[in-house]
Amino acid sequence: MAGSRDKKVDGVLLGPIVICIAIAAMWKNEGRFDYHLAAKATDPIAELAAAEEGQLVSYTEAMDRELPITGGYVESFMGYLIVKRSAEIYCWDRKENDEGHVTWRKKWMGSVQSNSRNRRLSQRLSSEEFRPPAYQIGKLAIQASAVEFVDDYTTIAASLLRLKSGEKSKNLAVRERYFYLSKGAGQLIGDERISFSGVPVPPTGTYFGQYDGTRGVPHQAVARGGFIDGLISDSGVLHHIVGGERDVALVAMKTHITLLKWKFRISGFVGTSFGFLMLFSSLVGFLYHLPVIGYVAQKSVFILSVSLGLIVSSITIGVSYMVNHPVVLLLSLFAFVAAFLLLRNKSFASQQRMKELVDCHVGHSVNAEELSELQFVQLLRLAKVDKNIDIEERKYLKKWAKRHRWSKEKVTELVKRANHSEQVSSASGHSGEQLRSLIRLALADGELHRYEFNAINDAARQFGYSSSDLAKTIREVRAEA
Repeated sequence: MAGSRDKKVDGVLLGPIVICIAIAAMWKNEGRFDYHLAAKATDPIAELAAAEEGQLVSYTEAMDRELPITGGYVESFMGYLIVKRSAEIYCWDRKENDEGHVTWRKKWMGSVQSNSRNRRLSQRLSSEEFRPPAYQIGKLAIQASAVEFVDDYTTIAASLLRLKSGEKSKNLAVRERYFYLSKGAGQLIGDERISFSGVPVPPTGTYFGQYDGTRGVPHQAVARGGFIDGLISDSGVLHHIVGGERDVALVAMKTHITLLKWKFRISGFVGTSFGFLMLFSSLVGFLYHLPVIGYVAQKSVFILSVSLGLIVSSITIGVSYMVNHPVVLLLSLFAFVAAFLLLRNKSFASQQRMKELVDCHVGHSVNAEELSELQFVQLLRLAKVDKNIDIEERKYLKKWAKRHRWSKEKVTELVKRANHSEQVSSASGHSGEQLRSLIRLALADGELHRYEFNAINDAARQFGYSSSDLAKTIREVRAEA
């Protein structure tokens, strides 16, 4: 039980941390260094003699497809720009749910999980990255460190590689696409394996980066180096080798950065939702023993977490995108203002036509105060359709009068005006015309207030109008103007 309580506390503490990291990653992701645009702005050169020291260049030429890379347990990798070795160990994975129930599962993992069943295990094989001492595109030598690639990695089958002789590669055996380090027959706890993948050397390659007078070197376009920068793989460096001619390479870079952005947008959403899930799951634990509430909370926590994750992620991505793209922000603001002014002018013109219609009906130009009085009188007429004004209607009329700060004498005068008008009929057609008259008066002041809409809605409901009937009636009244 103590372990379960500790896990709930961990959720309360770690949940907000995960949310903050995910939000920070999504924010930085929208403003990441765009190496595609930087590469597009480089100067294409056909001859190295034409390049100046410190110039940002793009250079396209044939590449040596037999480029050798040495290192690790393998003698050499032939024909790859970069090779990654991934090491895994078969060990126990321990998981514990909120109720403290523990499940154990055997699985391949990148490192040994720290738990009681893995206590005696140690991992001998390790993951690593291999590059050649230098790259060469035509006559241009390129510094190997910090070179970045956008082309896809391909799997390198273990059967195509030759192991080095020595203690490091001792007992390694080929099994499918892996080199296995077995502890016995079959697949046992503690067994290890390594796999390889690499970017093949293209027939023709294009380099984007800085020329220092003798070779291509990294260009630190923007300052990077923080924790979040590393998390989203944003180095801020232009130092790329891409397969194909310049135009083809630029398309590949654009596709790569677009996919990279979406990858971290989705990862940020998942991280944010997971953080909320950790937080809410911990809080739900305190409500678990409450009848009804605990059950509902547990069933709803996932939906709530995903919903909040989607909202927070969308807002973070949207705001960060606007901040990092000021031109888009200005265009969006301009479009919003233009749309607002257009709608405002359209609304003003419609209100003016409606006002003219009311003036024509009344016989003279009415002001805002008189419009409010006419609406009140019309509400009284509608309330008397059923020959009786009930308590709820009286309360509503009092609220209307109070909102306009009318004196008792003023209200009495308006009631008399309503009583001296033509005899109120309960006929549906007459009631409908009175409702239309109330809608005209409400729209004639240029703004349909909430209390005016409520009055219209209540009156319509009293005469059996549905929501669609009322909407149709309002459209017809607007069309009259």
